Amino acid sequence: MRFLAAIACAMFVSVASASAQEVAAAGPDPRLAPMETHYARIAQAYAANDPGMVLAYRTPDFYVELPGNIRIDAENAQRILLDFFSSSTPPIEAHTDVLCAYMTNESEAYFLVTQTNARTVDFEGTPRRVQSAVTQAETWRLTPEGWRLASISGMRDTRRWVDGVEINPAAAYDEHAPAYVHPASAPVDCPVPMSATPATH
Repeated sequence: MRFLAAIACAMFVSVASASAQEVAAAGPDPRLAPMETHYARIAQAYAANDPGMVLAYRTPDFYVELPGNIRIDAENAQRILLDFFSSSTPPIEAHTDVLCAYMTNESEAYFLVTQTNARTVDFEGTPRRVQSAVTQAETWRLTPEGWRLASISGMRDTRRWVDGVEINPAAAYDEHAPAYVHPASAPVDCPVPMSATPATH
């Protein structure tokens, strides 16, 4: 994971008008240092077919906000995750690329990430290797137990491949469908954080 380079915008800055170059030169926020390990453990949980570990990294009020202002609460998000695991033939490969990250206040952090996964799924009796990718915003909250994922939102650039062939992620799988060409992705908008004060505890 190109983690340390990716969180170059996760900085303490002394002035709200700091340029992106000034922010990058300030160095990574030490409060976010554990996140590399957290993402690695979540990837290990997918590989080990352990949904309980994935859920352990979510806050009780976790939610997913889909396009169209559709919100999935923690209970339904858990059900979706369990269905994902039960419909997959292990192992599941999962990976997170952090595009940018910064503290939004003393106990929450914003992460813009690209999540990718690969799994084997039964398509009408035929095992298929399905890969997917999505760019999304994540809010992580610092709790007494450590960093926990509080929400996912702003999903975009969703992509899907079946047996190595890219398909329309918004359409049902059809092996006879014409070749799909994914539209060009918009540039990553990585906000520069406002000034922040280091934690004293």
